[in-house]
Amino acid sequence: MVEVRIPADLWEPEEAAQGVRLVWLREDGARVERGEVIAELAVEKVQYEIEAPASGRLRLLLPAEAAAEPGALIAGIEPA
Repeated sequence: MVEVRIPADLWEPEEAAQGVRLVWLREDGARVERGEVIAELAVEKVQYEIEAPASGRLRLLLPAEAAAEPGALIAGIEPA
């Protein structure tokens, strides 16, 4: 399984204390293609897109709206 992680360098630790919001754009079990935007991550007033690092079936490990931390494992992709 290919891991999907939040990049560790997206925000400073003090920004994380103010709240980070994860929004999934694809459902658990959905077929995704490498480079496809699968989630959005909002930190303060900045929004980041998270792309699929591989093609395959998406397996969500962190629910939408859950607190997220830099470097956190949020999903996996099972190669086809």
